[in-house]
Amino acid sequence: MERARADKTPAGLRDHAILQLLATYGLRSEEIRNLRIEDIDWRSETICVRHSKTGACSFLPLMAPAGEAVLAYLRSGRPATDVREIFIRTCAPYRKLEKLYSLVRRRLCDAGIKPPGKCGPHIFRHARAVEILLTSVPQKVIGDLLGHRACRSRRSGWRRYRRRPRLSRGSQLLPQQQPSDFVTGALTDV
Repeated sequence: MERARADKTPAGLRDHAILQLLATYGLRSEEIRNLRIEDIDWRSETICVRHSKTGACSFLPLMAPAGEAVLAYLRSGRPATDVREIFIRTCAPYRKLEKLYSLVRRRLCDAGIKPPGKCGPHIFRHARAVEILLTSVPQKVIGDLLGHRACRSRRSGWRRYRRRPRLSRGSQLLPQQQPSDFVTGALTDV
C-alpha cells in the first residue's frame, strides 16, 4: 500500500483509495465499482455499501485510512465529470471502472507481494474475513458485514477461511485498526 500511497498521479490516488477500501472493509469488486459519491456521508462518517449479491445495504463507519484516501482522490485525482460513481477511468470518456483485477494485481506486483493462488481483489475480502474471524467475532456478524445472507453460503466459507489465510497482518496490506473497532455497534442493515 505504501507504493500506491506514494504515487500522487490521478491513477495512483484512485488505486490507493481502492486498495484501502478493499483492505478495510473486505468489499467485493463490484461493490467498490458501484460506490457513488452520495454513498459517503462525511458528516456522520459513514459509508453505505450496496451488496452486489443480495441487494441489501450496510451502513458502516468510515474508517480514517479509507476515508482519507477516498477524499484525497476526490480532491486531487478524480477528473471533473457528471458520473456519480466514485471510481472512474483516468482517461476520457470518463465512466466507472469495469474491472479491478488487473489494477490490484499490478499494485501487488509493484509492491513485491506475490500471494499464493489468485491475486485479485477477492484476497483482501478473504484476509479481512480471516482477521475478524480470528478475533472471535460471531460468524453471523461477520457474514452480515460481508453481505452474506444465507447460512449455507457462510458455512463452507468459514472452514476455508480458518484453513488458509492468504494475507497476514504483517503484509502491509491490512490497515492497523482493530477488527472489533470496525464491527462493534456500527453495522446497520436496511
